[in-house]
Amino acid sequence: MFLLLQKGNSEMIKLHNELYTGILEPFLRKDIEFIPHLAVGLFVKKAEDYNLKNPKELELDKESYFTALEEANELNFDYRCMVDKLSLVEIDDSFTKSTVLKDFYLSPDKR
Repeated sequence: MFLLLQKGNSEMIKLHNELYTGILEPFLRKDIEFIPHLAVGLFVKKAEDYNLKNPKELELDKESYFTALEEANELNFDYRCMVDKLSLVEIDDSFTKSTVLKDFYLSPDKR
């Protein structure tokens, strides 16, 4: 389940594409469409079979998904934010620990 952008979508896609040039180009997953989002949850049967390094389609757990969707809709969630910083992080092989290597400020007054 994702929270999708209502504004700034094309700017985030452009930034994503610019980031995956130069030395990062080999890491661009061309087989997966980039959709700017915040992940809220993964509602699949047998989630333990999911591998972030080698993603594949999994069967949706419709019952838990629709329960979560109903609860989310009841919250009348309206979230707004301004992205002013990107952090370069290193993630361990088990995807359980991340370390911030460097912050990149997008707003001139934050530098």
